[in-house]
Amino acid sequence: MTSAPAASAHPEGLHVLLFSKTAAGAYRHDSIPAGIAMFEKLAAERQWEMTKSEDSAVFNDATLATYDVIVMLQTSGMVWDTDAQRA
Repeated sequence: MTSAPAASAHPEGLHVLLFSKTAAGAYRHDSIPAGIAMFEKLAAERQWEMTKSEDSAVFNDATLATYDVIVMLQTSGMVWDTDAQRA
C-alpha cells in the first residue's frame, strides 16, 4: 500500500484574505489589532500573500476566487451590505 506524500503544514504561496470588519455600532474587540499583527507575522514567515480588508465589496465570486483562505477575524454585527455578499 502506498501513501500520498505528506502535505506541507505551512504551504507557501497561499493567498489569504484577512477580513476584520465590524458593523457600525457593533462591538469591536480590542484584540483585532493584535490578531492582525499575528497574521502579518505568520504570512511573512510562511511566505503567504495576505490581503487585509474591512470592505464587504470583496465578497463576490470573482474576488473570492483569487483567495485560497478567508479568515474572519473578530467580525461582529452584519458586516455585509447586500444579500449577494452574504450568499
